[in-house]
Amino acid sequence: MKLVKAKIYGFGKWVDQEFDFQQDYQVIFGSNEAGKTTLLNFIKSILFGFASARGDNKYLQYKPKTSSQYGGELVFKADDNSNWTIRRVDGKGDGELTLFHDEQQVPEALLKEIIGSFTKDDFEHTHVFDDKNIFSIYGLDENQLETEIMSVDAVGSKEWLATADHMTASAENIYKRRGQKQPLIAKLKERDDLIEEKAEFENQQVVYQKLRIKPNRLKLSLTIMQSY
Repeated sequence: MKLVKAKIYGFGKWVDQEFDFQQDYQVIFGSNEAGKTTLLNFIKSILFGFASARGDNKYLQYKPKTSSQYGGELVFKADDNSNWTIRRVDGKGDGELTLFHDEQQVPEALLKEIIGSFTKDDFEHTHVFDDKNIFSIYGLDENQLETEIMSVDAVGSKEWLATADHMTASAENIYKRRGQKQPLIAKLKERDDLIEEKAEFENQQVVYQKLRIKPNRLKLSLTIMQSY
């Protein structure tokens, strides 16, 4: 899925405005308060719902002051060149959602065809950058940075990264030498004890063979002496 158009009915400072994203790479620039962040928040709101009017969330609302309409549309182009349109306007909860596939209205549940497992948090972590986000990179160690890079634009990445962390933690519980409670550590100690016991037994066998041979040698020596 590729976002190709944003049509804003009314969202913050943007009213009756369209943005065309047909090109593969799109650069949005402008001075402070030009509306760059507002556009990003519009895309997020159409995809995942408007902020509520309760608590601190009320400061994240973008109801326009110069228009009675609140909301708009996002148009996506699929791999088969069909178009999917998400329309969200002011309404109960996070807004009134309507979904279209090639101009034909379809059930809202098909929104997953567009966003897949992508979440609101994923959007904020991968599409919204400010000074705080950028400079936070310098606080990551090598493994954390690698994890962040791997999680960008990978479907299901959160799940398999969590699985990898779980497997790593399980391996540490098995292999880490913290006392003798871990099954592997106990088995390793048992193995070491058996090897030591085997070595001791083999030494006893060597001594036994030497003692067994010694009487025969003494008997042979006595026989030789008696012959003289």
